Amino acid sequence: MLKSDWSFLKNAFRRVVSDVSRPELAFWFCNGRTARNIQELVDGIKFSPDSVFYNHVSTNKDDFAKWILDVLGDNVLTASLQNIKSKEAYVMTIEDRIEEINQKLVMLQYRKD
Repeated sequence: MLKSDWSFLKNAFRRVVSDVSRPELAFWFCNGRTARNIQELVDGIKFSPDSVFYNHVSTNKDDFAKWILDVLGDNVLTASLQNIKSKEAYVMTIEDRIEEINQKLVMLQYRKD
């Protein structure tokens, strides 16, 4: 892989775990809470009543996955969330992805080529 490819990967991963660049890109929960990054999103899901989760995720829509794809650009996580309709499994999937990205960022930080 070329150095520019590694830089692209690093920037893509950072985009997922960093705050959004503009306030209007934040995710707005139906209860008024906002999330500017993936950690705030998962915390908002985890600590909100189940009714908030099910307002955003149903058989017809998935507002969280749409935001993750459209704003954060993580198509891997979006695909993983596609068929999950349980709040607990949803939270676990996002937390696993955050951990995976953070581990990859550490590895890429020390990459010399």
